Amino acid sequence: MHRLKTNPHHTLLLDWRYYLVEAGSAAKQPYSYSHYCQRFHAYVDAHDLYRTLHHQPGRTMQVDWAGDTIKITDRITGQARKVHFFTAVLPYSSMMYVHPSFTMDIKAWLNCHIAALRYFGGAPFVLVPDNDTAAIYRPKKNDPARAVSAEYEALAKFYNTAVMPTDVRAPKQKAGVERSVQIAYSRILGVLEMEGPFHSIDQIEDIVADQVHEINYDIVRVDGTRRNEQFQAEERHLLIPLPDQDYTSYEWKELKVQRNYHISCDKQYYSVPWKLVGSTVKARLSNTDITVFAGDQVVATHRRLHGRFGQYSTHADHVPPAHLDTAELWSDQWFINQARLVGPATTTVIEMMINRHAHHAHGWLDCQNILKTLGGKSRSGLEQACQELLDADLYPTYSVIKKLQSSIITNRDTHKRSVAGSAPTPAPDLVKPQPVQDLDTGVFLRSSSAYEVDDIPSLSFDDEQEGNQ
Repeated sequence: MHRLKTNPHHTLLLDWRYYLVEAGSAAKQPYSYSHYCQRFHAYVDAHDLYRTLHHQPGRTMQVDWAGDTIKITDRITGQARKVHFFTAVLPYSSMMYVHPSFTMDIKAWLNCHIAALRYFGGAPFVLVPDNDTAAIYRPKKNDPARAVSAEYEALAKFYNTAVMPTDVRAPKQKAGVERSVQIAYSRILGVLEMEGPFHSIDQIEDIVADQVHEINYDIVRVDGTRRNEQFQAEERHLLIPLPDQDYTSYEWKELKVQRNYHISCDKQYYSVPWKLVGSTVKARLSNTDITVFAGDQVVATHRRLHGRFGQYSTHADHVPPAHLDTAELWSDQWFINQARLVGPATTTVIEMMINRHAHHAHGWLDCQNILKTLGGKSRSGLEQACQELLDADLYPTYSVIKKLQSSIITNRDTHKRSVAGSAPTPAPDLVKPQPVQDLDTGVFLRSSSAYEVDDIPSLSFDDEQEGNQ
């Protein structure tokens, strides 16, 4: 039985064959395979016993990531991104919480914990993770001892709780969260797969919240109770009260203010006062907010942007009174003038990319990338790519134009190599007639007078006869 548990490739049939060898060596009459199976299962029923864990209310919260994902597709770019699902369960009442996330890094891990604790209205005595690599690690490679990451430990201390990861090889004490993951698969992910496609994580969050509410509040379990009923009656009052403010972890970055008076952070853009263009500022980032400092002074605050890359957060008081001073700032006209140096098709595309934004400055960075990067590579290729884009009525983006230009340049180079490889066979050398003055001096021509009839000597009949003789 031990071999069957520890070796997934060791079957009962293989075990019976080993038994036949041992019985033959001992000169015993062996059991048939069917009889062997019957006796084996009878032994398992009597000896392979499991003890039911009786959880204490408010003691643990078991957390894990669900394995399956859902994809969302951006309406504009067509780019698909995976959405992962964080699952938390209070095993005593089986009260559960599910939170979608684009990533499974430590930031997402902490933010999901914060949301789960807020949902339950309190913290447990112990957090029980399933050895998530972002939160649990081995200080020494060959040492099985594990440690909790500093970020995760800081969150636990903030909420007056502790972290106790499950055993790596046999995490049997996490049956509660495993069941919750299965429920998430069957109910939540099943509904999401039927409701898709999705174009924002907000859509997924709404459906997940509805399904979690139904699981906790509406579904009647075998014993006739609902999860929330048991949670409210027996567990909630035993949870550790939450602080007045959520736990916040900050990240600091030094960023340069671009010529469109925005800073770029994690591929999202945030405005600052336009007079700071060209200077370096410090940004303090949390999961929900971003605060920008010039020295010790706060110059801008924004809600943190998530989801599709390339979004802008722009405050009206950060916008300069005019965008015509091209010596210091970009402007619509500055980009249009640069595009005219390339060609009419490029000019049309640049105008389209500017005008499709309610705030035109949001399109300037894309224009700069196209004109500087692609135009610097090949102006003629950029112009031809823009013309093909207009002819095909495609949505103008940097990536689309880049692909068109690359295809054009590749085809052009292929054509050049083809022409060079199939050059016509040179004609055989012909003798070029030389002019008269170049003829060899040893050659003489008689003048036409030498062939006049009067100069031919006359012959008599007698002379002719003599010659014949």
